[in-house]
Amino acid sequence: MENVMIHGITSHRCPICIAPLDEFGELPDAPYDTRPHARYAAAYHNSDVEQLESDEVKNVNNTLWHMPHCEPHEIVRADTLHTLLLGILIHLMKWVQEFLEYVGRMTIFDHIWFRLPHFPGFTRPNKAYRSVTQ
Repeated sequence: MENVMIHGITSHRCPICIAPLDEFGELPDAPYDTRPHARYAAAYHNSDVEQLESDEVKNVNNTLWHMPHCEPHEIVRADTLHTLLLGILIHLMKWVQEFLEYVGRMTIFDHIWFRLPHFPGFTRPNKAYRSVTQ
């Protein structure tokens, strides 16, 4: 919903391309065109509400449409820390831990984890992996 508000598009629309709603989740034969923000700005400036409605864009003057050499969808990014680094890493490490316990190697992993060498910018663990809470 953040993308809907930031990009000024109607609900359940892609902020990057003009893919039809019934084709969401499908891999297209060719990539869809990106959203023509200059056209949206011109339609708003000319009070062409019908054009904005047909493009499924809200009738608002979106500041992002007027930024030269900028694609609005490139400004708004996923929350890398919480989505990728924490979410996926926690899931991956849970799977690795279950696998290591299954094959009887968790003690060896803990030993290696605790003994990782010093490296610039790396904080060396001071306890075994199974003892780490954050």
